[in-house]
Amino acid sequence: MRFASSSVLLPFVGGHGEMTNPPTRILSTLDRAGSCRGVGAKDDTTVADGICRWFNQGCQPGCSECTDFGPACKTPMKPTILNKSLMTWNRGNLPFFIPGTVTDLTRHMPWRSPGFAPVFSPCGIAGGGTTRFPANGALAPATLKEGFDGRDMPPLKDVETIWPAGSVQEVAWAMAANHGGGYAYRLCPKSSKLTEECFQSGHLRFASDQSWIQYGSDKSNRTAIPAHRVSVGTNPKGSQWTKHPVPACGDTSGGVGLGGHCKEPPMFEPPLPGLFGYGSAMCALLSPQGGRTCSKEREQSIRDKFRFNIIDTVEVPANLPIGDYMVSFRWDCEQTPQVWAQCADITVTAPQTPELV
Repeated sequence: MRFASSSVLLPFVGGHGEMTNPPTRILSTLDRAGSCRGVGAKDDTTVADGICRWFNQGCQPGCSECTDFGPACKTPMKPTILNKSLMTWNRGNLPFFIPGTVTDLTRHMPWRSPGFAPVFSPCGIAGGGTTRFPANGALAPATLKEGFDGRDMPPLKDVETIWPAGSVQEVAWAMAANHGGGYAYRLCPKSSKLTEECFQSGHLRFASDQSWIQYGSDKSNRTAIPAHRVSVGTNPKGSQWTKHPVPACGDTSGGVGLGGHCKEPPMFEPPLPGLFGYGSAMCALLSPQGGRTCSKEREQSIRDKFRFNIIDTVEVPANLPIGDYMVSFRWDCEQTPQVWAQCADITVTAPQTPELV
């Protein structure tokens, strides 16, 4: 029990996750999904520039604020997600498991009460925390200081993303470390303060009951998978979230994998045959003998496997006022007390008028 409990909070170095569509201020793209490398990086052999290290560390539901390290407060709220089909990490793999009790190791993690955990920033913090010490082992992205707020990143030059009111739009994200949990997309007008409360008031609904797994930017290279949506027990009330579709490792490592290898069965049924695991971040762990747990070849194979995007479609409200907005991707984790978040610039235009034939 002690080993399993500690595995939930292991510190990991490296990248974890980022929104890849629409184009974000952190230069993430569909083509570089899962690599933690932005547009300027040459290939996977270069040192990661850390575009996927924008998150909020030490955040737990029921607490008033995040704390960088350790538990966020002494009395986090009871979980609102108790259905095992929505759980992504513990899922009753321990003897005598009862959801919501001390045997439920992830009960105080963000995903177990979607949207209730506080954040430092709805657009993420460079390195995850506001102190000079790297939060949870993650370093700030290249050229930036620990604690830099993603809302202060400059907009992309010569990039314009148009979303007509009433339209259906594609969104996507990717990961380098699988922390389980689930995610949502939200809008806030730039004319308002870009607070978490503003984004919470602009939750977007998903437009279908399926997601897609897509490698790179080629739409012909995508596969539809069932999406598990949830809007009960979420914050704001009725806001719609989606369960992370890819399971982590199911062995005694607590989901991370041992020696760069995952043993079956994984945490839950994978959406596609063989699509499960923790991601290339598992190779950053040190072995008991010292040195990395993965060979360079093994690490590259894992990195290649996780170069996929998780695609969804969202509904742009028909009555949404035209103007400039920010869209915030929020990933509430279940393994760790972390909320990953990034933002992109959007221009909402008038509804499109069908062309007459």
